[in-house]
Amino acid sequence: MSFDVDEEILQDFLVEAGEILEQLQEQLVDLENNPEDANLLNAIFRGYHTVKGGAGFLSLTELVEICHGAENVFDVMRNGQRTLTPELMDIILQATDVVVDMFERVKSQEPLEPADAKLVDTLHKLSKPESPDENIFDTDESAPSAQPEIASEPELDIVDEAPAPASSSGDIDEISEDEFEALLDELHGSSAPGKSAPGQSSTSTKSEAKAPAAQSPDVKSPDVSSGSGDDITDDEFEALLDDLHGKGKFSAAEESAAPSKPAPQSASASGDEEITDGVFKKTRRRFNWLLLNLFTAFLATWVISLFGATIEQMVVLAFLMPIVASMGGNAGMQTLAVTVRTLATNDLTKNNFSQNILKEFNIGILNGIIFAIISALVVQVWFQDSLLSLIISMSMIVTMIVAGLFGILVPITLKKMNIDPAIASSVFVTTITDVIGFVSFLGVSAYFL
Repeated sequence: MSFDVDEEILQDFLVEAGEILEQLQEQLVDLENNPEDANLLNAIFRGYHTVKGGAGFLSLTELVEICHGAENVFDVMRNGQRTLTPELMDIILQATDVVVDMFERVKSQEPLEPADAKLVDTLHKLSKPESPDENIFDTDESAPSAQPEIASEPELDIVDEAPAPASSSGDIDEISEDEFEALLDELHGSSAPGKSAPGQSSTSTKSEAKAPAAQSPDVKSPDVSSGSGDDITDDEFEALLDDLHGKGKFSAAEESAAPSKPAPQSASASGDEEITDGVFKKTRRRFNWLLLNLFTAFLATWVISLFGATIEQMVVLAFLMPIVASMGGNAGMQTLAVTVRTLATNDLTKNNFSQNILKEFNIGILNGIIFAIISALVVQVWFQDSLLSLIISMSMIVTMIVAGLFGILVPITLKKMNIDPAIASSVFVTTITDVIGFVSFLGVSAYFL
């Protein structure tokens, strides 16, 4: 990478990325306590996404690679296709440490080193939907590292206490101290901690050694040579853990994970307009939709002509008619712009789709009532006509609700059809709000007049 970039751009990146990374570390701590918090998952996803975008602009490919991996993992989790586990959290924290370290190197203008290939590969595997048969985390490496702590002498000396009555419940997850000592006797021989003195009878020890086998016939004791002394192999240690905890107890929960869901569609559709497209290509793309808009404008004009007699009866309707259509069009464009942005950032998902539809409906009702009151007051003061005030207020409410709903439904529908919503949505939303505005205003007027 090279630091031969505009110093102002670099400083802007350092300030913004520094604040984002501080927030990320705090949010990751909160995520450990609330692993299913959708808002946290979305916020962390956007944090990695923003840092990746700034790093890509500065050609910091090493930083882009690790941020892209972490971003994809959170994209899968926020879509409900992977659950947050302690192992997954450890990988995310490792990736975050690497990102922070690279950021510090950028601040000091030191060359970046690529992230560990194994970490990047693990992030790539975790960015795919969760499947029951996946084996991403290598559990075999963790067992030997834990062996010295579990098999150390101070830990085993704790069990050298007064004998307790043997358990008769038959539960393999519960084992008495005597049974545990008997297992150790089989593994270590006479040098096992808590072994009886030579003068004591050996009959009790033999009977205790048979107790675990009686409770669990399918558990086999490892074959240990008589000269092994205090040394224990990895296989023997694994067998002992199986006797104590039950084989496969901890892997069962992982294997019973929910089946994977289909991967979401790509954020960019094949028909999207790119910033690198030429003038003629952009003109050709937009021409079709502008031509369609021309015909839809004639459609709105035709709707107005249907109420020609009503307009002739009360000419003032022609003055007020554009107000309703304009308010509906602007409300629809606001919702449309927000929806296109959420589609581009993948914030709008199947999980929150219905919630956002209901939210836009409520916003339409609230805005409709507010502007209906304002419009009615203005018309009443201007024309001194209560009926006209009622007409414009009723049509305003209807138009604002329709504008909010179609402002979110139209771009989503076009996205499903692989049509660029940024170019095509405005044509449909404007036409719908104009037609509904004219029909509601002139229709209510025709009813009352």
